[in-house]
Amino acid sequence: MIIVKRSQGRERYFSPVVGGLVIAALIGCGGWMIIFHYREILFAAGWNGDRAELVWRLLACWLVTLLIFLVVLYYLLRQRAKLSALLKDRTVEMSRQAEALSLSNNRYRSLMQQSADGLILVDPETWRVQEANERFAQILGYKEEEVIWLKIDELGIADKSYNIKTDLENVLLDGYMPSSLRHFRSKDGKRVDVTLTASLVHYSEKSVIMTTMRDVTQQIQLQEALERDVKMAGQIQRSLLPADMDTEQVCIRTLFAPYHIVSGDFFSYLPIRDEAGIFGFIMDVSGHGVAAALQTSALNVLMQEMMVLDVPILDKLRQVNLMSMRYFSEEFYATMLCFEIDFRQKTVTVASAGMTGFLSYSDPANGLVKAGGSFVGLDREPDFVQQVLPIRSGDTFYFVTDGILDLLREEREEEGIKTMELKQFDASVTWLSHVAGSERRWDDAAGVFIKIK
Repeated sequence: MIIVKRSQGRERYFSPVVGGLVIAALIGCGGWMIIFHYREILFAAGWNGDRAELVWRLLACWLVTLLIFLVVLYYLLRQRAKLSALLKDRTVEMSRQAEALSLSNNRYRSLMQQSADGLILVDPETWRVQEANERFAQILGYKEEEVIWLKIDELGIADKSYNIKTDLENVLLDGYMPSSLRHFRSKDGKRVDVTLTASLVHYSEKSVIMTTMRDVTQQIQLQEALERDVKMAGQIQRSLLPADMDTEQVCIRTLFAPYHIVSGDFFSYLPIRDEAGIFGFIMDVSGHGVAAALQTSALNVLMQEMMVLDVPILDKLRQVNLMSMRYFSEEFYATMLCFEIDFRQKTVTVASAGMTGFLSYSDPANGLVKAGGSFVGLDREPDFVQQVLPIRSGDTFYFVTDGILDLLREEREEEGIKTMELKQFDASVTWLSHVAGSERRWDDAAGVFIKIK
C-alpha cells in the first residue's frame, strides 16, 4: 500500500513493504554475522583473540549490509520516480476527463436552456418531470422551478379526452412518439397549441422520456384567420354566380363545385337584345385554390365588360385575351367557352378557347362535341374556334369544365360519351352533378346546363 502525502507542494511516499524489506535485510545481516562469527564476538566480549581480525570481519560484514541497503534504496528511488511519473500522468488524464466532462455538461445545459423548443425529461417510473428548460416553462406560463417534480398529467391539458400519459407509455414500447398537434392550458388558463414529440433516452443505466414541445399558437391562429378569410372569399365568389333561369324560351341549371373552398372555375350569363338572346361563358383557370380564384376574379371582371358590348363573340374573346395577358403570370393560363343563344335566328354560337368540348343533344350534334382552340392569356394572336349550331325545342346543351369531362373519359370511352342519352334534361343534370361529387375528382368543377323550350 502506498501512502501519498503532500507537504509544501511536494509528494512524499512511504511503503511499509519496502521499509520492512530494508529492516529485514539489516536484521538478517546482523543475524548472519552472529551465527557465523559468534566465536569472534565471544572473544571480543572477553577481550581474547585477535582483535584486529575481528574488527576487519565486522567491518566487512557491515559493508555488505550497507551495499544491500544501497541497492534496496536505489530500487526504491527508481520505483518512486516511476510512481511519481505515473501519478502525474494519471492526474493530467483525470484533469482532462474532468474538463471534458465539465465541457460536456455545459454544452448539455446550453442546448437545454437555449433551445427554441420546450424540453422536459420525464421519469417513466414516477411520471414526474425531472428536468425542464426555461422555454418549456415559458410556454405554459410557469416558473422553471415550478415545473420540476410535477406529474406529467398535472400539466394543463385543454382537450379532456387526451391522455398524455398514454402517449408516453407508448414511447416505452416504440422508443419514440411522432409529432402531433395538442392543446394545453397555460397557468393563467389561456389555450396553447403545441406540437408534441417524445423519445426514449438512455444514460447511466437509466431511461427517461425526453419530450419536446413547440408552441404553434400563433401559426394556428393565423391559419384559422386565413381559413375564415378563404371561406368568406368562397361565399363572395358564390354570390357572384348567376341564379338558375327558367323562362318560356329556355331553362338553365348550373353546377359549381370547388376542389377547395374557392375555385378556379367560374361562369356567368345574362339576357341580351331585350331578352331576344342569352350570352354566357364558362372558364377554367389553371390550378385551383386561392391563387387560381384571384385570377378567375380578374378574368370575370374583363368578361363582364365584354358581355354588354354588341360585338361578335370572337372579338370579345380576343379582347379579353389581350387584356388578361397583363394579369396572368407565366404559370397561369385559362380555358374558356363562350356561348350566345339567338332565339330569333334559332341558333347557338359557341366560341372555344382551349376547352376540349361540350355535351349536347340536338339534331346536328349529339354526345360529346369537340371544341379546342388556343388558351387565354398565352398568345397575342390566338386561334380560337367557333361553331354555329341550329336549335329547336327540346335541344339540350351541357357546358362543363375539365373537372367533369376528365371523369367522364375515365368512366366511358369517347365513343361511349358520343352515344350518351342526353335528351332527358333533369336526369342528365342529376347525373352530371353526381359525377362532380365523386371522390375521384381532383379538380374544380363547374357547369352550365341549357334546355331550349
